[in-house]
This record gives sequence, structure tokens and C-alpha cells, in this order.
Amino acid sequence: MTHETYLNVSQMVDFIDRVCILYPKKAECLHRSFLGYKYLRTEFKLPVDLVIGVRKYPFSAHAWLTMFEENINDSNELTNQYSVILKSKEKSYEIV
Repeated sequence: MTHETYLNVSQMVDFIDRVCILYPKKAECLHRSFLGYKYLRTEFKLPVDLVIGVRKYPFSAHAWLTMFEENINDSNELTNQYSVILKSKEKSYEIV
């Protein structure tokens, strides 16, 4: 991913985060990631993947977006704490 593409995607992800702040209920990572997935794929035709991971102790689950295997809406430090159990592909889901 080029630096310019990364900056454009980062701006779009920031926009999604701002929209979620305005949502009257708390938008969790799954809400933000589904919204970002749909928005970036539909409106901009970007090859974004939705990833869902879990960790055993303390139990937790998390959702985030990747593009070209790079995180685009969360840090590697956070997502590396989770084992991937589901990752979207262009027209299907891969259960890991």
C-alpha cells in the first residue's frame, strides 16, 4: 500500500470513527468494522477485509479491518493479542 493510499484510507477510517461517536448508542468495534467494511468496499471498491479474533484469558473478542494484510483501523499491538477466527474474503468468509 502506498503512503498516499494509506493516508486516504486513514482519513476514511477517521470519518467512520467520528460518525460512530454521533451514534446515540455506543458503537463497538464490530459496529465500526462492519460499517467501515461496507462503506470502503461499496463506495470506494477497496479490497478491505473484516477480521474477527478472540483471546482466551481474559476472554475477549475484537473486530478490525485489514487491507493488503495491514491493519487499517486498529494498531498491531492491539490486534496481535487476538487469534483470528474469521476473515472475510472478496465474496466469502474464511473460518480459521
